[in-house]
Amino acid sequence: MSPEQYRKKFGQEPVLPEPNTEPSPDAEGWQDWTMPWPPPTVIVVMAEWTGTFLWNRSPDRAVFADDYVLDPEVLGLTIRLAERLTSWNDRYGTGTINAGWWDEGWSLAQDLQHEFDRRGLEVEVLYHDFDGQERSTRDGRRSHR
Repeated sequence: MSPEQYRKKFGQEPVLPEPNTEPSPDAEGWQDWTMPWPPPTVIVVMAEWTGTFLWNRSPDRAVFADDYVLDPEVLGLTIRLAERLTSWNDRYGTGTINAGWWDEGWSLAQDLQHEFDRRGLEVEVLYHDFDGQERSTRDGRRSHR
């Protein structure tokens, strides 16, 4: 029911619940997890016109929660990997997109997977490839161009 429908039906303003700001109790090995939603289990590396390049595709993600875009700092990524991902994403849409750029993205997605694996976190990293497919970095295979 929309706020307008609520006002019409009940004659008063709706009282919205306070947003949850407590850290998720289901952090599953993520030290210092402070977000009110559970840590992601599936992340897609996909370039975007904005500064966004990590997307939450976890199957249990709350659809209307604001956790579909993931910040490298929130995920605890190393500064070096976050900088490399940012640099790669910054070239999106600049006319420099070529096979090397796509290969670099795949390599970065694999590095992200290795970083989560080293930390003992159960995260599957997918890469949004040139053909629109989102492939797991774990199997190490990509389609040929």
